[in-house]
Amino acid sequence: MIYMVYLINGEKSLIDKEVNDLIKKYNTTSIIKYDLVFNKISDVINDINTVNLFSDKKVIICSSINNIDNIDILVKYLDNQNDNILILTNEDKIDLKILNKIKNKNIEKIDVSNIDLTSFIKEEFKDYKISFKEINMLKDYTSNDYNRIKEEIIKLKMYKLDTKEINEDDIKKLVTKNLDKNIFDLVNYIYKKNKQKVFEVYYELIENNEDELKIIGFLSNNYTLIYKIQELIKEYSDEECMIKLNKMHPYRFKLLKEQALSLDKKYLLNKIKELGELDIKIKSGVINPKLGMELFFCEL
Repeated sequence: MIYMVYLINGEKSLIDKEVNDLIKKYNTTSIIKYDLVFNKISDVINDINTVNLFSDKKVIICSSINNIDNIDILVKYLDNQNDNILILTNEDKIDLKILNKIKNKNIEKIDVSNIDLTSFIKEEFKDYKISFKEINMLKDYTSNDYNRIKEEIIKLKMYKLDTKEINEDDIKKLVTKNLDKNIFDLVNYIYKKNKQKVFEVYYELIENNEDELKIIGFLSNNYTLIYKIQELIKEYSDEECMIKLNKMHPYRFKLLKEQALSLDKKYLLNKIKELGELDIKIKSGVINPKLGMELFFCEL
């Protein structure tokens, strides 16, 4: 069966991969993007029904399908599709009401939420020696981002072309840990009062050329986001929370939500206040940035 409409859900980087593969398949330069958080489905359908003078086909990518304002308009189009390509995506499970409406329509559904990244990495390194410990470390450093994992695999394979053996030191040396993950770890160790780990992560950030004021800013923003998530999850679903947080990446939301469920509200507000005061002291020259950060960590 030939499909002209695709419904893709799952992790963002994997959705992007599927979309890029489809664009290559149809070999067109006419690509139009919509987001149903901001656009109406009627705008999308009007566009796809408009004749393209410069290309045989056009590809319309429509994200956030769970936010569709009028499913009946989409259903009507699915009953009378044209030769243009419509790609519908969502960074989570598709709403059951939407699935029920389109279940008998000519549409290909692609779920990339359960892609086994471990198997993918293992297959990419099939001619190399790499343990599950290193595989998990690579996933952790890249925050399970498929595109970043692909890039880092190329670097690691080139670096160890002679020995064909990947170890922990290779990953530490070549793969830059995702800043969000570093900050998440730092917040986690601060909360647990694990000073040794706090300083390990802090010095790792400094080695990666992150300055103290930037670290303070990220920590403060992180605590603020955790506080916001504490309030949002009282009223909204995870998907609605992510949309309200400027379409936050699901993996990052998952990490922050875990802390939102474990950290005390008063604790969060105190940390935000302490970091604000430290920021002012450093900017006004009252205290050396490195000393200020170390004292902040020592007083845990």
